[in-house]
Amino acid sequence: MKETEQKNEIVIESVKRNEIEKQLKLIGQIIPKPNHILFEIDLNKGEINRAEFEVKDLHYLRAKDGNFNTNKKVIVKKGCFYISALNLKNCKKILKNNFGVVFND
Repeated sequence: MKETEQKNEIVIESVKRNEIEKQLKLIGQIIPKPNHILFEIDLNKGEINRAEFEVKDLHYLRAKDGNFNTNKKVIVKKGCFYISALNLKNCKKILKNNFGVVFND
């Protein structure tokens, strides 16, 4: 090689990427008022649906004692948030007044 030419070397380093475990973090709890429905709002798709619940089985010993309460957990979906409202019209009203989001369905 000539002395005027520069020698270009490409150095490739192997970088090990650590995978971060995604965990759900409890932000808060929603206890709906009597006769209210829990709605699931997805702003990316522009949809309002009823929330889906995971229902645990009722143990017969608790039912024998008269305790028929089942603790339901909401199946939390990524990118969605939840509002308790009386009906769909009321849910849209809450979204408009509190969050400034307008749905025209």
